[in-house]
Amino acid sequence: MTAAASPLEHMEGSLRELLFLQLRSLGLFRDATFTARSEQARIDRRFAKWFDESLRILERGDYLRRDGASFVLGARASAEGAWSAWEKATAQWFEDPAFAAQARLVDAMVRALPDILTGKRLATELLFADASVGRVEGVYQGPTGADYFNA
Repeated sequence: MTAAASPLEHMEGSLRELLFLQLRSLGLFRDATFTARSEQARIDRRFAKWFDESLRILERGDYLRRDGASFVLGARASAEGAWSAWEKATAQWFEDPAFAAQARLVDAMVRALPDILTGKRLATELLFADASVGRVEGVYQGPTGADYFNA
């Protein structure tokens, strides 16, 4: 990410890296060549459409490359230092009143992604922890402009 990137652009690039790493933590993308179907078998089938879009996102970010009906690892497949860069960035985002709620929500979700994708946890458990809207309400209210669109 460039120094001039907005927090949202920076977050999107960082999330692409973490998406790749979280999927690898589940054993995906370990073979030299693989198909979408073979990799998707490792996650809950409810996430088939999500997984297809994730492959497209990783392909656009050069983490994966399509080779006919298969995929191979792309040039950026190592993603070394991604978690430490994420920690540094989130420390700043958490201090930004206009971005903190979104950053906290995304941080919680990306960390839990392996458990969500394997069915060990429901995404709603995280979104609405303790039957509260506290984690999501800041995304829909406040200085982000969401109030304007939700009025």
